Amino acid sequence: MNVVKSMVLTMYDETFIVMFSRIQDTKALPPLQHGDILLHGHTHIPAWEAFGKGNLYLNPGSVSLPKDGSFHSYMMIHKTVLQWKTLDGTVYHRLLLNHQ
Repeated sequence: MNVVKSMVLTMYDETFIVMFSRIQDTKALPPLQHGDILLHGHTHIPAWEAFGKGNLYLNPGSVSLPKDGSFHSYMMIHKTVLQWKTLDGTVYHRLLLNHQ
């Protein structure tokens, strides 16, 4: 069964397409606009990759069951900063969100 669940979240003038899915098929993605951020879960494999037309693909990985030799990690947004961290607090990536 192919199940794709998604929602659109707008914060600080950034649009996040948040997806939880059992499939990894880019043809099943919702339409993306220039600069949209795709936040994907379920795979337990972390990612922070540019793609498409100024888009960013993010996957926080997993706090409890990381896969493919990845580290225990999570992402959080605090005020206008999105950060990808390990459990010990090491910051791997940081993104300042647009704000007015």
